Amino acid sequence: QMAGRSGRRGFDLRGNIVFAGVRKDKIQRLLNSELPTLSGNLLLTSSFGLRMLIKHASIRTQQEADVMEQSRKVESFVDKIEDTVKGLLQEWRTDKGIAVNEERSLALAAMSPKERADHILSVRQEAMRHINSRDLASALVDVPEASRKPLLMEIVDERAAKLKQAVDLAVQDTGFAAAAVKKLGEIKALAEVETPAMVAERERIRDIRDHNAKACARVLKTPLFTPTGSLMATQYAHSFRFACEYMQREGLLDAVAAPRDTACIIAALFNAEPANFAAVNLLRSRLLEKICQRWVEKSDGSQEPVPDKTELSVMEHLISIFCHFFARVQLPAWHAEYAAANSSKLGGSQVVLGELDPQVKEVIDVHVKSAIASAVEYWRGYAVAFAAELGEDNTLPVSGAAWPSSGAQQVCPPLAALSVETKLRSRFVAISGRGDASGDYGSIRELCETLRSNMFLDPRMIPAFELKAPLNAYVLDFWRNHNYKAILKSNKISENHAWGFLKHFALQVRGVFKSLDRRSKYAPYKRGIHGEGRNLETVFSDPQVNLALDQLTKDFGDKFTMIAKEQDHH
Repeated sequence: QMAGRSGRRGFDLRGNIVFAGVRKDKIQRLLNSELPTLSGNLLLTSSFGLRMLIKHASIRTQQEADVMEQSRKVESFVDKIEDTVKGLLQEWRTDKGIAVNEERSLALAAMSPKERADHILSVRQEAMRHINSRDLASALVDVPEASRKPLLMEIVDERAAKLKQAVDLAVQDTGFAAAAVKKLGEIKALAEVETPAMVAERERIRDIRDHNAKACARVLKTPLFTPTGSLMATQYAHSFRFACEYMQREGLLDAVAAPRDTACIIAALFNAEPANFAAVNLLRSRLLEKICQRWVEKSDGSQEPVPDKTELSVMEHLISIFCHFFARVQLPAWHAEYAAANSSKLGGSQVVLGELDPQVKEVIDVHVKSAIASAVEYWRGYAVAFAAELGEDNTLPVSGAAWPSSGAQQVCPPLAALSVETKLRSRFVAISGRGDASGDYGSIRELCETLRSNMFLDPRMIPAFELKAPLNAYVLDFWRNHNYKAILKSNKISENHAWGFLKHFALQVRGVFKSLDRRSKYAPYKRGIHGEGRNLETVFSDPQVNLALDQLTKDFGDKFTMIAKEQDHH
């Protein structure tokens, strides 16, 4: 009733629902769907904080929006130039047997486009030997118009008509890019003019930003529950600050806490928190590119198949990985034991999800350790700074009984000697010998559950994802066997939850694909020029990753939609 299902709240014990003009298959889904859980939820999570920052960063004047739009046009022209000169450089280096010096390439990348253009014009082929295609494309825009074609012709065999056409195309696109850069400068200059209309627009946007900032501040200062009393508002605000600082350290936010592209992917997958952080860390590691690679593109444009890689095997590998992220249903020990002992009775169902790919697991583990270390460092500093407000940590966690404070005479010196000196961890827990170093915490949950008294920290306030086992393989079994009833019977997923669980998985996989698909339109894939892991500020979508995710999204989506059709038919 309180969820608005039926009846009058506070008056009726039950009510009737009449479906008018609703398709039969939708009625079936509504009747079998999972009932909402009416329970208290933590409002401030890492994803929620990130979404607040994205909303704040999206508030801009029309002049600022015009500058962003023109900047995208410039980038699109540079992308076209890069696609062309990439082929020219590869052809030239292959023909001459030139090996790229990575240090020299990084040195060229560190220059500004204007500095790089002047340097290329001074040393010519010496720089062209090692420069990557993106840096060359951006530098060409700053090369004088008369020098562009002669510069590129130095790496092209004049007898190759196809390559000469490519040079002409690159020169043409460079002219368009230079015109777009000039237009961008005009727009920026116009945006700086102080007209009454522009002043009014800036004041309007400033008021909106101030209002948005005040709304965010109210969320942080007014927690919906206060397990630590009046200090909860302060801890709430520091939780938000820690999440922001950590995401800045990880390259998800820039120096002024504005979101980068990877942060937007996390926000798009907020329903899967904290698995959204795991998904983005997998993308940033570039490991997904190796998993999805079914062929190697050769310099002549042909494709050499990768042994033992098929469309089906790649999809199964991806599903087994995403099951650990987006289909996390814990499997009771008795169920895992039964499945192991009675595999012949399961009708082809695996039931127990296998171990996560070791390389993927390593990526997740490294990130979790980094998050724990950062959280311990930050919150230990908080405990020291607010020591007076937090009070003495001399209360037992369950009974609430207190022992003498640190200034009083010790009741049991031998017992006190066992305790490790801690600032963040509970003194009661420290009796076991566990200290405050980041290595003393085995998991994020352990950190949150063993804090000193008067401190509260929820795992969802830490932007990281921890693996758990064993998990139910219901999604993998459904995809392999396409048998909805089998996951109800063998995997013991209740009918009230099964459809919702499968729908959630389908939506999250689709969300990953759509996020990368949108990125590929604004930032086409550039291999090897944007770093890896935490040095990767932008996720550039590999075409083979896009293709594999598109195939998986469609394949799983088709099988999922068949559930309603089959139930409607029966």
